[in-house]
Amino acid sequence: MQLETKDNTPADLSPEAKAALDKIGTAFEELKKKQDGYDEQLKNSTADIVTKEHVDRINADITKSMAEMQEVLGKEAKEREALESRFNKRVLNKSGDDPEEQKAAAFSRVTRGFNGRDAVLTAADMPHYKSAMDKIIRRKSDFDLTPEEQKAIRIGSDPAGGYLLTPDKTGDTEKFVHESSAMRQVAKVKTTNRDAKEGKYKLGKAGAAWAGEVAQRQETSTPEGGVWRIPVHELYAWPEISLKSLEDLDEDVEGELAEDVAEEFSRKEETAFFTGSGIGEPRGLLTYPAGTPAFANPAAYEKIQQIGTGVSGNFAASDPGDIFIDVIGNTKTVFLRNASWMLNRLTFAAVRKLKDGDGTFLWEKSLKAGQPFSLLGYSVEQAEDMPSLAGDSLSIGFGDFARAYTIVDRMGIAVLVDPFTSTTGFVKYKSRKRVGGAVTNFEAAKLIKFG
Repeated sequence: MQLETKDNTPADLSPEAKAALDKIGTAFEELKKKQDGYDEQLKNSTADIVTKEHVDRINADITKSMAEMQEVLGKEAKEREALESRFNKRVLNKSGDDPEEQKAAAFSRVTRGFNGRDAVLTAADMPHYKSAMDKIIRRKSDFDLTPEEQKAIRIGSDPAGGYLLTPDKTGDTEKFVHESSAMRQVAKVKTTNRDAKEGKYKLGKAGAAWAGEVAQRQETSTPEGGVWRIPVHELYAWPEISLKSLEDLDEDVEGELAEDVAEEFSRKEETAFFTGSGIGEPRGLLTYPAGTPAFANPAAYEKIQQIGTGVSGNFAASDPGDIFIDVIGNTKTVFLRNASWMLNRLTFAAVRKLKDGDGTFLWEKSLKAGQPFSLLGYSVEQAEDMPSLAGDSLSIGFGDFARAYTIVDRMGIAVLVDPFTSTTGFVKYKSRKRVGGAVTNFEAAKLIKFG
């Protein structure tokens, strides 16, 4: 079967990104020749391991080049974001909204969520808070805090001991978590000031009927409603830095620690968004029962349709691309407008070798359109927590994940600095965040089952 794709207009690329794309294209042309040769060998029962290894090597090089291109695009996006941020700050300053006051207000909200105090830290207090923190952590001036520093530091202190880091430190940590999460890039993200977020979904559709000008109207059906509830769960890390490092080194040790905490938080929550049990952690996308969602009751609705390849751990030998058409065809039009594929890089590498019924590589049209991170006109989100190909694995997801999956954040990342409780010359950084996640629209996502 020849595969039809949704029309995509190539995005404008910088010279650096264009060079990376050209490198991918050159490698793909070589991959096509080698794969064609290997397919011919398979037909004639003369396949050899050397040719297969050559194909895999080229495919691995493409994966590496795509990662390099993604890095280039990410760097350019950050540069654009920085320019927009500077522009927005100028606009805010002209309108009378002080960014520093906004930052102080955000910090005060975190302190209230952490220690329950109602005291507010102002922009004028922030420099005193930072200098007090520096003295306390680095043992400077024998804790000789000024009255202004003493007042400011009390707002961010915890009754059990320790002090919250300011947004200058925690903001970058939180930003890294958000940027490195594939699910956060596509899911709906909500916030709450409670222990859970609740919402409703309709089990069915409201009835309607035609009527003449003077005809009697009958009552129409009203859909029953189901309630979804996403509790937030605590994720924490307690790394340490030696006092000697803090006192003697000029480098930003705290900044490096914040990056380590962010990386660990991101890895943990991303895994939970896909495979979490929902008990003490978010409920994962891949953990719901298989089936077509029905509107009879919540139990019948809370299922995700799984479409099988018919081959354990692999695509079908004949017309392997048909599975993608089946998935797209089983997805309602309303969800196709913002749909994307979700798979890991190894599965994506396997997809690059697939052909349609006319012998055309499935990925070729996306590459020629200048959009290597797409397939059949729909973007590809590479999520390393999606399983690799194996028997009965759910290795590829598809759908409108902004409608399908909801992430709930209780508050930002709170980092409590504790230089007191350790008896071995270390400062503890007690970092924590509260987050939940679950599927809230079971029609909006599909899964490909390799079995």
